[in-house]
Amino acid sequence: EGGLLIPKSPGDKHRLPFVPGEADGEVHDQYRLALNPHFSKQKVVELQPVIDRYVASTIDAILARGEFDVIEELAGPILSGIACEHLGLVVDRPRPFFKTLFALVSYGAGVEGELSDVRREFDA
Repeated sequence: EGGLLIPKSPGDKHRLPFVPGEADGEVHDQYRLALNPHFSKQKVVELQPVIDRYVASTIDAILARGEFDVIEELAGPILSGIACEHLGLVVDRPRPFFKTLFALVSYGAGVEGELSDVRREFDA
């Protein structure tokens, strides 16, 4: 019902969808029902100090460099850091962790090259 049709990735026929983002209808609704309590207004208020800390540290690092990539060096580190902490994951480098996780479950064309790149970044 509305929206844009985004072509499926080549790996979609080889893996289950990411949920809830790639799920539709009742499947999406069931996942959201389970996730909603973790993202209530009160839970987000409780996360505010974590959000503030990741935003401040990321912006400080960017200001020290003088230039940056909005996705790789601003949004990615902030969101992945908050997600790891919210999920209770102790990860030294959250951005490479999520990039590796995504590459491992994508199963799409060219993933082998992406995995090599992510592995080098993760090992650095």
